[in-house]
Amino acid sequence: MDRTIIDVPVISDALRRLGVPVSPLVRLEDRLYTCGMPPLDPRTGEIVEGDIATQTRAVMEALKVTLAAGGATFEQVAKVNVFLTDNADAPAMNAVYRDYFRNGFPARSCVAVQAWPRFDIEIECIAAVP
Repeated sequence: MDRTIIDVPVISDALRRLGVPVSPLVRLEDRLYTCGMPPLDPRTGEIVEGDIATQTRAVMEALKVTLAAGGATFEQVAKVNVFLTDNADAPAMNAVYRDYFRNGFPARSCVAVQAWPRFDIEIECIAAVP
């Protein structure tokens, strides 16, 4: 199997600064796997704080940049996992999430997890390489 770790400018540096031992994007054969992406501003690498809609938009923008580094878009995403610290945030998250999948939704799981110190959502996805 051919596994390639893809460096994503700004995002890779931000994750290293957070001290997490993770690669933002890995290609394995014809699939791209993102890490659980926190709400990072893809221009600055800073954590975006705010309500769940603001954080969700930041996560999705960071994922857009990350997928692009591997040559993909949201149209190639087959599976998404959403991790929320409060299931009550699901409707607001869904309102933003819908904006990013205009041509049909990928398979998705959404689960509640223990709270992180500075944010309330993480999203990871698997995409086909075009």
